[in-house]
Amino acid sequence: MSLGHKMHVDTLIMPLANTEYSYEFPDDVERFRIQLRDSTKTLHIATKIGKVAAHYLITASAMAIGSTPANVANGACTVSIAGARVTIAAVAAGTALSGANVPQDVYGAWALDVTAADVKSITPAADNATGYATAALAIAAIPAVAADKARLGVVTAISDSGVFNPGTTDLDDAAVTDTYTDADLKDETNYPYITLRATGALNEDDIYELGNISGNSGAQRKLYFSVLAAAQFLEVMYWTGRRREH
Repeated sequence: MSLGHKMHVDTLIMPLANTEYSYEFPDDVERFRIQLRDSTKTLHIATKIGKVAAHYLITASAMAIGSTPANVANGACTVSIAGARVTIAAVAAGTALSGANVPQDVYGAWALDVTAADVKSITPAADNATGYATAALAIAAIPAVAADKARLGVVTAISDSGVFNPGTTDLDDAAVTDTYTDADLKDETNYPYITLRATGALNEDDIYELGNISGNSGAQRKLYFSVLAAAQFLEVMYWTGRRREH
């Protein structure tokens, strides 16, 4: 009844709480099940297949210079934070850049991040105080977005006449070259997923199973999950091949 149908088992270790982990199935996966191995029975888990990320930008943030020219503005947009859609208000005046001064003739970079409560904050590149030879290097040095936030985009600036003082130097100053880049868009309509279980208690030895996923590709073959307690184990069992009836 199941000729050519093979079972595989993996145990996944989740060392960190509130961190999204992923597991990609092979091309010929047909169905799978997940089973928690947690003696405390207090673990919470959000499990989806095909979901692209825990926090990301869904509609364009329209990053630009603020009406207060030392600030970076954003338009109204939608983000996903911890799997929930959040509407973010436009701030025409903008959010003030912060952090160390950037020396003359080198680049600095800053990210504009936001919480689910629509509180915006600036995340500077790690070494703006020294600066970077290129805008790309500066952007690459910005720390990853925090688990409870989404990134709206980044701004870079370089001054050819004196230091760039974030939050004080106007971004439209004649000596300043500035760029604004929205974060990549990842709309769920373009990255479909199947919800296996919304956030909630997943007790020890509870089993959740999904069949008929053969033919999915790319993001649709990835299992995403996160936990509220650190150092937990999740057993993933899946079947490959095609089931053939006698």
